[in-house]
Amino acid sequence: MSYFPVGYPYSDFITQLVTPSTRIISMTTTTSKPISLSVLSNATNPYEQFDETVFTIFRALYLFLCVIGLIGNALVIHIIAKNRKMQTITNTHLFNLAIINVLIMIGTPFRLETDWIYGYIMCKCYAGLSTITDFACCLAIAALISDRCFAICFPFTAVKYRTKFTTKCFCATVWIVSILFSAPVIYWSDLRALNPNISTVEKCSIFWEDTEFISGQEAYFLYTHILGFCFPFSIIVVSYVMVLLKLRKITFDQSARRVRKVTKFVAIVISVYLICWLPYWLIGIGYAISNIHRTGPFLLPFITAEYISYMYSALNPLLYGLINPSFKVNLIKAFVCLLPPNMQSQSDDSDYGSDVGSTPMTPKRKRKTYD
Repeated sequence: MSYFPVGYPYSDFITQLVTPSTRIISMTTTTSKPISLSVLSNATNPYEQFDETVFTIFRALYLFLCVIGLIGNALVIHIIAKNRKMQTITNTHLFNLAIINVLIMIGTPFRLETDWIYGYIMCKCYAGLSTITDFACCLAIAALISDRCFAICFPFTAVKYRTKFTTKCFCATVWIVSILFSAPVIYWSDLRALNPNISTVEKCSIFWEDTEFISGQEAYFLYTHILGFCFPFSIIVVSYVMVLLKLRKITFDQSARRVRKVTKFVAIVISVYLICWLPYWLIGIGYAISNIHRTGPFLLPFITAEYISYMYSALNPLLYGLINPSFKVNLIKAFVCLLPPNMQSQSDDSDYGSDVGSTPMTPKRKRKTYD
């Protein structure tokens, strides 16, 4: 999602700014003083050639990432939908996340469009798709760790309420909340000529209106940052701390081994998510506070961090395959018709193929901790 940060000076510069919480449209402005977000104009940008080269390289990288992400996440959807043993509660959340990632990948070819040539309807569709899926990705990760927290910290209650039906309702709630969060951004998105006196080229942008108390760019920054970053991140931190504290009290037996294994899998997925997204958030916030123009030497760090955040959505299937034996074998089966018998026998991992964590576990009598 794009934004002009608090205190950003209005000027003749045409610069690209993207919010750290979501990555949506190729430009953002307000209704009072519209500003575009491509690169600096020819007269004022000494790094024009450098910027254009960076954009050209990253357009190709985004296209490559789009192809890889679509194929990989489509395979995850196919594997979980086709194999009943893979349709566990945890995998239901991963199934929902894979759908979100597919939709995110569909929007990546438009990410670095400087001149919007696809019309008003496509502008609204792109704004809606990008906003909803970016919010949904953050909330789906928070839902995944919340489910683990509920299963481990409240095992007796989870036995009754943690079912596949309630999990599907939980995933549906993620989409509903994402749509509600996205409504103001979609409403203020529009297709306009930002500099009609200079050019009639229209930009697909967010024209967030100024108010008496706060400017449009300030309101946009606070809104997307709080709901797209602070809110889900606080859920992730609180849930994971609760899980770690609970695991210290579990007796080391067969049930605990399964719980620990699946929890470790979820923890790795979430950790990689934070590793991919934190540079993007931090750089975006730093650029906003310091009012840095994202051009020349300051363009490359930001656009690289943004690309890494998209890599999470594209490379999730590879992560599943490296950690989860069931995903690994089924991913291979998607490409290879015949597998050696020994590999086929590994496709059923009971630790990953069961909804562990909902069975009440015995508190430990001797102090044992897990690494």
